[in-house]
Parts: sequence; C-alpha cells; structure tokens
Amino acid sequence: VREFYSGKCDRGVSLRRREELSSPTRGGHVEAEAWYVTYFNFTVVNVIEEFLYADAKNCPLLRESAMKFILKNSMEVINSDSFENVLMTKTITKEIMLAVAAEGQGKDDIGKIDLSINDLRMALYEKGLDVDGSRELLTSRIEK
Repeated sequence: VREFYSGKCDRGVSLRRREELSSPTRGGHVEAEAWYVTYFNFTVVNVIEEFLYADAKNCPLLRESAMKFILKNSMEVINSDSFENVLMTKTITKEIMLAVAAEGQGKDDIGKIDLSINDLRMALYEKGLDVDGSRELLTSRIEK
C-alpha cells in the first residue's frame, strides 16, 4: 500500500485478479483494488457488473471509477441490457440518478467531500491512519 500511494510502485508487478478484492487482508485488499482499477478497462457491457461487485465487496475506489465511467457514458449505459440489474437495487439506482443530476448541474462531487478515494486514502496514509473502508468511513477518519 505504501509503495502504491507514494507513487513508487513497480509497474512490472502483475495485475491482481478480481478475486483478491474480496480478500480479508485489509492492506492487500486496498492494494489489489488500486491495481485492479488502474488496469481494468470499463465498457458499457461490464461497468454495471463492476459497480454492483464494488458495492457488494466494499471497494470504494472501484465503485468511484465505475461511477465516473457511468457519468461519462450515461446514455449508452442506461440503454444497455446490463442496466436492468441496477433497476433491481433501489439505493444504487438512486445513487446513479443523483450523480447524473449533479453532473448535469456542473457538480463533480459524487460524495459528501471533494476528495477522490485515492486522495482520501493518501491523506489517511500520510496521517498514519487506516486506508481501508467505504467513502463515508474514510471521510469520517479525515474529519476527526
């Protein structure tokens, strides 16, 4: 984690597999998520699956990255077959709709704080605090 967030990562390290995101090892989970998001290629076909997976496995960086892709490609995603899966989950549907509405009003912020997940994690790392958890948990640690 230290190497990734300090920018001293060895780019030759192989990409972590998706299964590692559900690893119970806290530091390993954050590192695997960061690598996965760095090298994963979102498409209209896979973004909803990744968003739902990120929600289920508490991967805020993956969730944030998927949301950014959804916002940039909202009409294509909404018209895709995979979007039906989102409509089954009220809270996620509402979150996406709020993000699309905020984007339409010129607001970049998806969460309650202006920092991205990476920025939150870097700030927590610099303070010597735990860098794993949801956006809300990371934000609460920063605000203390």
